[in-house]
This record gives sequence, structure tokens and C-alpha cells, in this order.
Amino acid sequence: MWTRLRRIWTAPVVEDETQMQAAQLLNIVLWVFLVTSGGILVFDLLFFGLPTTPAEGFMEIAAAAMLISSIAGLIFLHRRGRVRLTSVLLLLLMWSLTTFWMSARVGITADSSILTLAVIIILAGLLLGGRGAMTFTFLSGATVLTAYIFQEMGWLVPSSFPLTMMNPVLILIHLGLIGMLIHRAMNNMLDAMRESQRNAQIQSQINRELETLRATLEQRIAERTRDLERRTNQLQAAAEVGRVAASILDVDRLLAEVMQLLHDRFDLYHVAFLEVDSSGQWAEYRAGAGPGWQRLQQERFRLQVGGLSLIGWCIANAQVGVNQDVRATESIHFPHPLVPDTRSEVALPLIVRGQVIGALSVQSDKPHAFDRETIDVLRTIADQIAVALDNARLLRESQEALESARHAYGELGRQTWSDLLLSRENWGYRYTYRIISPVEGDWPPEMIEALETGRPVRRRIKGDSALAIPLQVRDQIVGVISFYKPADEAWTQDEINFLERAIQQTGVALESAQFYEESQLRAAQERIAREITARMRETLDIDTVLRTSLQEIRQALGLASMTIRLIKPSGEQN
Repeated sequence: MWTRLRRIWTAPVVEDETQMQAAQLLNIVLWVFLVTSGGILVFDLLFFGLPTTPAEGFMEIAAAAMLISSIAGLIFLHRRGRVRLTSVLLLLLMWSLTTFWMSARVGITADSSILTLAVIIILAGLLLGGRGAMTFTFLSGATVLTAYIFQEMGWLVPSSFPLTMMNPVLILIHLGLIGMLIHRAMNNMLDAMRESQRNAQIQSQINRELETLRATLEQRIAERTRDLERRTNQLQAAAEVGRVAASILDVDRLLAEVMQLLHDRFDLYHVAFLEVDSSGQWAEYRAGAGPGWQRLQQERFRLQVGGLSLIGWCIANAQVGVNQDVRATESIHFPHPLVPDTRSEVALPLIVRGQVIGALSVQSDKPHAFDRETIDVLRTIADQIAVALDNARLLRESQEALESARHAYGELGRQTWSDLLLSRENWGYRYTYRIISPVEGDWPPEMIEALETGRPVRRRIKGDSALAIPLQVRDQIVGVISFYKPADEAWTQDEINFLERAIQQTGVALESAQFYEESQLRAAQERIAREITARMRETLDIDTVLRTSLQEIRQALGLASMTIRLIKPSGEQN
């Protein structure tokens, strides 16, 4: 029961804070008016009794009932959340009643109606804001002027009421309402000021936090920008290392450019590449960049694999070694007077087909200079260097093998041509007047000079202009070709170039012919060997095999004599 009554008495809940304050004030005013109306009716009946005539009694009770019903209806409308509409209706009701009372009964010279207009103006300001206060101020002023005009023109004769207890009661009610409203207004104003101060403090705190956040964000953005630029430079360096590794096959030049590139792009103190020697026990300083690298290279500085150095540990374990502060206790580092300012170091193994061929040492003069992303980029670069070194080694070995094969093939070719040339004397031909004939006798001087010098020779001989050009087969001079034209026609350089190209093709053709004859001879020898073998396998008798071998081999090679002798098991000759 009490909960239900409390719910009826409590103002409705609205979302807006200003509307909530207006709803609470309106709820108080409505209940005050309701209670006051009922109280005035009861007070009037107790102190003045019932009206003298039934008509007056009915009118008074009807007016009181309508007023109470109107206020109850406004309370119901207010409970539905229609705060502004209820406020407007309440103020209009109060203004209408006051206007009617002043214009029809009392005028402006008596009664407490003027106080009611003041209450209406204050209440309008609290419930509807400044515009509401100005609106009802204008209406109240119109009411006063209307009552004044009516009273001045004689249309209104103010009723005279005897002084009773009701006069101070009404005045006290009006004064109480004015005081309550002013108190409410002051409280609202103070609450607004305190709220404004709190909001100002909160805003100030938010501004300070925003300023701190802005400074922090600027710092973070600057750091992120620096990190991004550094990461971009590192990735560009990795790309350049890949380009250098793909375009340079000379190992020394490759290492020199890569070391300098790493030193500049990563802002390092010292960079070095140490290669594992043939024994696998030492890592020798091969290339570097930074202070002291030339001295270290000249001195052939080396570190023991598996020794007390980050490079030695890295190679022995085939893992990346990281030392963020070499001066820390129990850190793995081999100090050297040529690089005294090293504070942090990363050693990266160079692995090719599961074997560590060396290690890359990158050093900085700042502690904790290598983060995880930088180490990952350096690891990629180390893998690129390892692949490039392996490719260069394979190319060098391939070139050496090719050069050996070429040398062996050239020696074999020269020996073959030497044997071929020794097998015939005065091997040569002459073309004269459409007749080709063998050449006999001594060589002319221009051919001898061309043979000795290996260059074309031009001479005038017996009215002819002679030209002798060496004939080469696989860089071996195997003969000389001479040309002759009338003495009044000199050999031009274009003619000499043309003849040299033609003689080169002749050498190629001779080489092909020599290969063909050699392959034909080898094929004939293999055919004869197969035939001899087949003849010998036609019988299983040892004596017949021996006789057949003698006969077939002698006939195949055209030998004059051939002998086969067997030995006894004891080693004695038969």
C-alpha cells in the first residue's frame, strides 16, 4: 500500500536532466495545489459555514470540484510523462482563474491576486524556461491592464469582502509558494553552477589527458615513422644484397660490396665475414667494413670454431648468436683492440647444403641495438650471401673443370694432328689455272714467316703480290695458305679479313674431318675386334682358339709375324 502511494507521489522519470528537474518541480506544485485547494475548501466550511442560499452553495462546491478535478487530471497527465504539456496547462489554468477573479470581482486594488500572477511568472520560468516566463509576464501584464481599464471605465465595481482569517492564509500561501519557487530556482542555479564547475574540471582533466595523449601519440608516431624508415632501409639493403649477389661472381668484390652495404645501410660499427678454413677448426677473417677491417684482413685474424667467441659458437652450433651487451657478465665475446667500441653483436652462420662455410658478424657501438625484426632481415641477407658464395664457388670449379677439359682436349687434338702430319710428307696442294696438284719442295719465304709469326704476311715475289695466312685448328697452326695476285694489285684489309674468316672455317672443317676419320677408324677397329672375338668364340678348344687368334689378328692388322707363348703354373716358360 505504501509502495503504491509512494509511486503515485513520485515524479515520473525522464531521460533529459533538465526535464527531470522540471518534472520534479511540477510534481511538487501539482500536489501542493491539490492539497491546498482541498484545504482551503475545508477551512472555508469550518470557519464560515455553508453558504446562505443553495445556489451559492452549489456554485462554490461545483467550482471547488472542478478545480480539484482539473488538478487531478493534470497529475494523471503528468504521470504519463507529458511534462511540458502539463506545465503549460497548469499555468494557463492558474492564469485564467486569476484573470477571471481580477477582471470580474476584485480588480487590482485589493486581494492577493497580484501575488498569484507573480507566482505564475516564476513558475513559468522554472518549468518552461525564459520564453515561458516572458510569455506569462506578457499575459499577466495584459490581465492587470484589462482589470484597470474595466475598473476605470466603471464596467467593474470591485467587491468588498470583509477582512477575515482567509486573507492572511491566502497571502501566506502565496508567499510560501514564492519562497519555495525562489528556493528551487536558487538551488537549480547553484546546482547548475556546481555542475558547470564539475564539467569545467572534468573538461580540464580531459584536456590535460588529451594533451598528454596527443604528445604520446606524436611520440609514438615519430617512433613508428623512424621504425618504418629503418625497416624500409633494411629491406632495401636486403634487396640490394640480392641484386649484388646475382650480378657479381667475383668473390672478393662480392664480399667487399656486401660488407660496405651492410655497414652503411644498417648504421653498424663493424661488419665482418669469417670463412671456415679447410681444417674446419678456424674461422679466418676474409672481408669486412668499419674500423680496423683492413688490418684484421692483412693480419689474417682468425677465431677458433667452438672457442670463446660469438663467431666460434655460431659456427659450431650452426645457430644465430646474439649478444645485446658484450660488457655484461658472462657474455660470449672476443674483444680486439682494433674494434674497442663494440657494445652489441650478432653472429649469423652461412649454411650451404647443411654445411657451415662461415659466419657474418655485425657489431654496433650501442647496447641492445638489434631487435627481432632486424635480426630476421640480417638472417635473410646471410642466406643470400651463402647462396652467392656457393654459386661463385660452383662457377669457379666449373670454369676450372672446363679449362682443364679444354686444355686436355687441345693437347689431344694437337697430338692427333702431330701424328697425322708426321704420317705424310709434303702434304699440300696448289691451285693454278684450274688445276689442283700436290705441292713438293721447300716452302716459300712468306709461308715460313707466316708459320713462325702466326700472322698474315704480304710480300712481292717475281712480279706477284703474295699473301700468306696461317691455318689453325683449335689454336694450333697446322699449315699455311698463300694467295697470289698481280703485283699492281695490292691486298686490301677487307680482302685479308675475308680470307682470314674463310680460313677459320677451313680449320673448323678440317677439325670435323679429322674427328670423322678418327671415329671411322675407331668404329672399324671395334668392328674388327668384334669379328675376331666372334671367331674365337666359335670353338671351345684352347688350341683352336689360339690358332684362330693368331690368324685373325695378323690378317686384320696386316702383320708379317705374330707369336703367342703360354707359361707353366710354376711360372716357368714353355
